[in-house]
Amino acid sequence: MKKQKKEGAIITADESVSIVMKTRYEHGEEWQSYISDKFEEVGIQPTFIRIKDVLGERIADYQYQGVWVEAKTFINNAEVAKIKTLHEKLITLGIKMVIMCEWEPGSKKHAKDVKLIRGLGIYVFEGQSQCESFIIDESVRLNVEKKVKMALPISVPFEQLIPHPNNREKNSKNIPTIKASIVKNGFFTQINVVEDGIKEINGVMKMTYMIFEGHTRYYALEDLYNKGYEIPPISCVLVDWVTSNDIDVLHKMLITTNTTYSGWKLKNYVTSHKGNLELLGNTNGVFSYGKILQAMNQAKKQKWGEANPVYLFCHTNSLAFDDMKAVKDGTYRINEVDYNSQIVPILELMNQLTSKDSKGNPRTYNGTIIRDIIVDIRIMYNTNQIIFDNFNQFLGYLKLKFISSHDSGTFPDTKETGQNFWGIIKEEYFGLRQLGFTNNVQAFEMPKTIENFA
Repeated sequence: MKKQKKEGAIITADESVSIVMKTRYEHGEEWQSYISDKFEEVGIQPTFIRIKDVLGERIADYQYQGVWVEAKTFINNAEVAKIKTLHEKLITLGIKMVIMCEWEPGSKKHAKDVKLIRGLGIYVFEGQSQCESFIIDESVRLNVEKKVKMALPISVPFEQLIPHPNNREKNSKNIPTIKASIVKNGFFTQINVVEDGIKEINGVMKMTYMIFEGHTRYYALEDLYNKGYEIPPISCVLVDWVTSNDIDVLHKMLITTNTTYSGWKLKNYVTSHKGNLELLGNTNGVFSYGKILQAMNQAKKQKWGEANPVYLFCHTNSLAFDDMKAVKDGTYRINEVDYNSQIVPILELMNQLTSKDSKGNPRTYNGTIIRDIIVDIRIMYNTNQIIFDNFNQFLGYLKLKFISSHDSGTFPDTKETGQNFWGIIKEEYFGLRQLGFTNNVQAFEMPKTIENFA
């Protein structure tokens, strides 16, 4: 735990950083993630290595063979000096340095520093258009065989098609519209597939094909098939260099292809990765995504924001460091100890907060406000010794304040009033502790189960 200065406060690195710098840092994380996603979309996989220069150990925002990428949302004299030092080290290692800047080309604010950096022989790209063009050009340059893999057009009998087991939930809303279009206009698109293996179909061994794009179209055809419609062999595109045995490759193709045409919700990612990790036999991954999914289902049922638990899992000790990208790419993990000590009590708090009031009506809360609060509760647990040592008492105090404000009609209903409300509650708690008035606060109690009954 971090060293405590006084009750209700701790020493952190953030105390020496201005609000402006904090905002820049958090925004920089978003730009870095954007650049990383663009590289991965074109198939340039990262190969990170740490290097040491006179300023310490460094790691790139993105790195692949022979290239070190830095993603920048601002540059000043200090940054230029750091870049110069790093570049000198990279030259000795034969690594090219590339700076990808968020601002648009010709920005007067950054023009002088950009000119200095380019004068060092460093590649600098400004704005999304320049950055994306470079990334695409690199994907072409790195294809040393100068060969484009081309999928094959084939016709597949309906019975030989198999949906991907870890696709997102069926999009039932669009099926009737697509079905009506197929009946009226015919099926004039295609379904993308890979070989799944030879299986027995109606007593005959035949090759089957697993879908990785086109599930809604498939389900529309399935409904027509079950209603007795004659379905001729279906136009498909076969990716013949991948099979359903390449579980991870196929799963990434599934997500990339589907999110290109229609964005996935967080629950789509969680559900899909959980299923994929089950196929891979990754018990830690299945535990992590299973618990996220369980919490999301709880939040949906209790009406405090289905996606909100994902943020609770992602943030550990700072708003600047979160694992949202890890949740989406399948690498997020949480161990059982941290889950039980940090996540479960907060979820149980929400369970009790959403219980019925004196009139028998379930209590409901603004989801955006709740998200910010539950994230901050977990961060405080990991950064504030007072909260860590008195977690159950703190949760008991929150339960009292939340329910009383809800029942009196004073619980905030906007993000701005919610931030003020939450700030006042924290100040009150630490103030009461200093006065010794929290001893009578009823500690938060977890419900008894077979495992914890004593």
